[in-house]
Amino acid sequence: MIIGVLNGILVGKWKLPPFIATLGTMFVARGVAYMVNGNRNTDAIASGVGKDAGETFQNVFYYGKTLGVYNTFWIAIIIFIVFFFCCPKHVPADIFMPSVPMWMQQSCPASA
Repeated sequence: MIIGVLNGILVGKWKLPPFIATLGTMFVARGVAYMVNGNRNTDAIASGVGKDAGETFQNVFYYGKTLGVYNTFWIAIIIFIVFFFCCPKHVPADIFMPSVPMWMQQSCPASA
């Protein structure tokens, strides 16, 4: 969530292109993750104490299937449904498209 807020600030306040802001924060987050993990890949975390738990996690979420479809697809569907019902339905059009200036509306013959 903190990374999302940082992306919002980079895009909204500093006018950075969203794609560049996302890539930049992804590299920073990966670097922090490597430092926290002692410069080990995340696959290396499963070796040692939590090997069985790591293998179970991978088998369920990465390679597991339900009704012949990968579980990651089902997780995405569940997240979509949750957000579909939790988010407000009405979104003002001004968020996506700026309003047409009044002087353009008045000079347009089709608006009469």
